[in-house]
Amino acid sequence: MSRPSKLTVELEARVTNLVARGADPIDAFMLEGVSRSSYFEWRKQARLGEEPFASLWHEVERAAAKRNVRLTLNVTRAALRGDTNAAFRILRAYRPDLYGDKTRIEHTGADGRPIETLNASLVLSDATADQLMRKALLGERDHEAEPEAPDLCAVLPLHRGE
Repeated sequence: MSRPSKLTVELEARVTNLVARGADPIDAFMLEGVSRSSYFEWRKQARLGEEPFASLWHEVERAAAKRNVRLTLNVTRAALRGDTNAAFRILRAYRPDLYGDKTRIEHTGADGRPIETLNASLVLSDATADQLMRKALLGERDHEAEPEAPDLCAVLPLHRGE
């Protein structure tokens, strides 16, 4: 028989209150004694529409939206009072095309060309594979000079990224 769930109406109220006040949902659950594994399991069940977890997640998301609106309004009020830092944060949030960070990082290969990737697989000839298997099974060691690589195997490209 499985243990009863820790999910109660009281737990839901405490967690949603913490999230509405600014806590990250996983931190709120953990503060209230819900393990990380239970948190992720409950979230998975909520996404599958299973009750009472779907209702719980709906309330947690509403609490997060409430928090976001409250914080946005606080920054807006500060901007209207003349706080230029708050005003700039609002401009960056609402018009990132004009006021956002302009940092752009691009990775390229030689001479600005795309970076080439190559996935390869080592393929042994049947005779070489049989020889290696026989030696491995019999515990033999090859004291002769190793044959050259082209006789042993071939490298076949499987995918060439562009």
